Amino acid sequence: MTRLILAVVLAMFPLSLQAMAGDGCGDPSTGSCLEPNGTPYCDDAKCCEAICAGDPFCCDNEWDEICAQDAQGNPVCTGMCQPACEKENIACVEGTPQFANGRTVAMLLENGTPSCTAWIVAAPDMVMTNAHCIPGGGNINNLQVRFDWQCDACTDGDLIKSRTFDVTELIVINGGEDGPIDFAVLRVDGDVASLYGQAIIDPSPQVQGQEIYEIHHAYGGPKGYDQGTVTEVGVLACQPLQNAVSVISAGGASGSPVFNMEDHCVSAVCSCGPECAPGFVIPMEQIWPAAYPFIQAAGGTVIVCGKGCGGLCDGDLNFDGLVNGIDLGILLANWNGGDCGDIDGSGQVDGGDIGVLLAAWGECDDNGGGGGGGDDGCGEAGAGDCCQANGTPYCDDATCCEQVCAADPFCCDNEWDNVCAGDAGALCDPCGGGDGFCGDPESGACGKPNGTPFCNDADCCEQICAVDAFCCETEWDKVCAKQAASTCTP
Repeated sequence: MTRLILAVVLAMFPLSLQAMAGDGCGDPSTGSCLEPNGTPYCDDAKCCEAICAGDPFCCDNEWDEICAQDAQGNPVCTGMCQPACEKENIACVEGTPQFANGRTVAMLLENGTPSCTAWIVAAPDMVMTNAHCIPGGGNINNLQVRFDWQCDACTDGDLIKSRTFDVTELIVINGGEDGPIDFAVLRVDGDVASLYGQAIIDPSPQVQGQEIYEIHHAYGGPKGYDQGTVTEVGVLACQPLQNAVSVISAGGASGSPVFNMEDHCVSAVCSCGPECAPGFVIPMEQIWPAAYPFIQAAGGTVIVCGKGCGGLCDGDLNFDGLVNGIDLGILLANWNGGDCGDIDGSGQVDGGDIGVLLAAWGECDDNGGGGGGGDDGCGEAGAGDCCQANGTPYCDDATCCEQVCAADPFCCDNEWDNVCAGDAGALCDPCGGGDGFCGDPESGACGKPNGTPFCNDADCCEQICAVDAFCCETEWDKVCAKQAASTCTP
């Protein structure tokens, strides 16, 4: 009965992970997380925090059979590359607009520990999440966003290389003239929109029966995908005028974007609900009037559904990876204007832009070009210097290029950016790298950011890099140090 009453109380709690973390999580004297241990907490800090986010009984009272069963099915606890609550890996929809939208979704971290979900709302550097995901109602000092925390296959895959950015500014939180709305917009320290794209906003009302999908990081696990419908509109849940949906809620899902299946635009943000059960969302028709003025004032560029604005290649004005009649329609709707549809940069939407669009007709290629363009490959002189960001895919040293792209395909599929140049600096002889290794005394301590790839404790270094290759391929940053502090034996 105690567990039942607690479950009812928890059913309406916001879905962040940080709120329920206990001080005793990770204490080796508490016992295994995967079996009943007779004490509160368990010995794996991250697993313990993830389970207690959904069921505080496990940390407040006793780690019993229910807690152990939850841990056995949680990817944070088992290390399996599988999202929680039986959601699909985002890789299961690879090659679709859903997968492309997944690129814009990131894990929100607090002091290196998974907390909520965020997504790119405006170029070049703004993300949105829930207000209740921000500590103390506005303290951003220890927040980061991590992109590409996802599996490389639909089943039995491995985590791909991820990238982490610090949150540097709170643009707006709890906006709304008629009372606080549970959203926040943050600025991060990088042009994430250029790297991952940005979501398209639909501020029109959701309707009952509307087909939707949600992309998020449940329980701090790999990026998951779930589809369903809007089941009821205008309900009172965590706040007034939310919508009920059939997509599954879970700890860590707070702040996730909810997309329309028809046009793949964001029409709501996940807010709260029971664990691993249908939840509640805040429609963008409420959020957008309160958020957009602050985004605009802070220099953000947005894409509004139906109006277009840019995309994955020249001529792709609605961000679906195709140059087709929809894009032509957007261009014609903006005829003689100077904004969306001005593909050739002349300052006006005219016949020159139609020529560019028709020349790019078809699927965008992997490197941001429309149908049929070509690019230099690894080792070609026109590809640019490997040792610095060069603005193109590939670089001019074939061996270095192939080595870096084997670890990070983004560098050949999209652009050789600063991260790729950093990889080259660590891995390639021409850029001064190639000699670093786990346990190298020159690489710095594992328990703190050291400014280099790798760290000086071989066992700890190998353990961390097995789950987060960024730490050995690019830099041992604060997230790597946090993982080491909670995972490695002193």
